[in-house]
Amino acid sequence: MDDNYAKVIAIRTYMDEHLSPYTYRDDMEFEKAYKYVDHEAKSLAYINGEVYQISDSYIVYAISMLGCAEPAVIAKFLMNLKKRHPDLNIPDFDKDSIKTRLSTLKKYGFLFNISYVDNSEVGTSPEKTHGSNHSLFTAGKDATSLMNARLRKQVKPNTWLFAKPNDELLGIAASASIFSELMSSPDFVKVENAIFKGKYAGTVHLDDEFISEVDGQKYYVGMISAYLHKNSNYATDEDYEEIINHKLNIINDYLSNRTKKGIAKIILVCESNKDMVRMVNAIINSGAFEQDKLNNIHFTSAGLVSGYGTGSEDWFLHIVLDESAENGFRYELSPRFV
Repeated sequence: MDDNYAKVIAIRTYMDEHLSPYTYRDDMEFEKAYKYVDHEAKSLAYINGEVYQISDSYIVYAISMLGCAEPAVIAKFLMNLKKRHPDLNIPDFDKDSIKTRLSTLKKYGFLFNISYVDNSEVGTSPEKTHGSNHSLFTAGKDATSLMNARLRKQVKPNTWLFAKPNDELLGIAASASIFSELMSSPDFVKVENAIFKGKYAGTVHLDDEFISEVDGQKYYVGMISAYLHKNSNYATDEDYEEIINHKLNIINDYLSNRTKKGIAKIILVCESNKDMVRMVNAIINSGAFEQDKLNNIHFTSAGLVSGYGTGSEDWFLHIVLDESAENGFRYELSPRFV
């Protein structure tokens, strides 16, 4: 067994055995909350200095770029942004201190909140008597608009993100957690707006996007979740095939679109090894991806990034076509690109 094969097996095993808080389970309990506040009340809250000081604006900027994220992930995004730009008026938030500002922004109708309880470990030991609580935030249209005005940004709001199915929201949150972790890399250069218009997929709002530079080579890196949990309450098998095909179109469009600027790469954030296998089979069976594109499609999971290896060189796999391998391809560790 060669070293690459052993590492790939270890990574794929880890993806199945070490799940994350963003792994969807049927016993999870979700609650979505939003407080409607009219425009006049929001304006008064701003004028009176209750919301949208510069620090609040950066909190909303982080949420707008991440899409859907927990307080700790938002705090890490801001911490990494502050490290790169020390003059920015961003306090030293941690996951607890940021909750106060998130609650205030939610109080005035700027943020949507998705709370859920993970009961997966209840009963696994005597002390595991209660599920763990998690809270995700997304930005409303008014929140992004006011942030753009305050910070002179041009971030496109991802409207009604909060209405997506729960499993899809967890996939976006998983992408956000990985993105905030990758921001710590010295090769991470810049946060991008994560929106583009493709030939096949139309206008696409990626989960996340960034620019990195390794050994003088610039990369444009997009991120999308590949959570493929089936829920027969709102989608048929045919619907799920369409969902997968749409993801293939996004991958193809992104690699073609961003290649005009530099080397384009895309990260598929999978819930588990099982979902990765489904996406890989779909990619191979589509016949739309030659090896030059397969080199730039990378697979990972939130559980893998949060607990495996020593850095990004241990977190990503890609596909290599190989006629001698089972099914005509094999997995390999991806060369470092962030």
